[in-house]
Amino acid sequence: MTFRSPPPNASIATKTEGGKKLFAPSAERNASAICNALKAINLKQGSALELASGTGQHIVTLAKAMPNIRWQPTEVDPDRIASIQAYIDESNCSNISNPLFLNATQSGWSTKLYPMDLISLSNLLHLISNSEAETLIAEAATALSQGGRLFFTAHSNAAVN
Repeated sequence: MTFRSPPPNASIATKTEGGKKLFAPSAERNASAICNALKAINLKQGSALELASGTGQHIVTLAKAMPNIRWQPTEVDPDRIASIQAYIDESNCSNISNPLFLNATQSGWSTKLYPMDLISLSNLLHLISNSEAETLIAEAATALSQGGRLFFTAHSNAAVN
């Protein structure tokens, strides 16, 4: 397992008082817009993978809004994995799996996951190199089920971290 910290220009996340949860203002601001865009895909049931789940704020919003979807959060940073788990535990959502350590910019991860009906990626592509982005997209294409969808947001939120 190769550890890789989030890119240095990743969203600013600060620890909340008395816990493992991290809070990112940008995640708070864009969670509902991302959720609405994913709901528009109209996936009624199935499995969804969130790449680079960050603090865990998005995954809980998504799971509450789309309870018939089984959500799998992922992250490369142990502090962020602990934060994701804290958000999951607090939410009492039964449709979120425990977070997985996953570096989506490395080859080979797609074969370790069952086919996903949806793969979501928010605010990462503009933070990684072109070759890393190509690897991520190729792996996502392999991890998707037939007819599955890849959803990603781009640089639009980078200026408001």
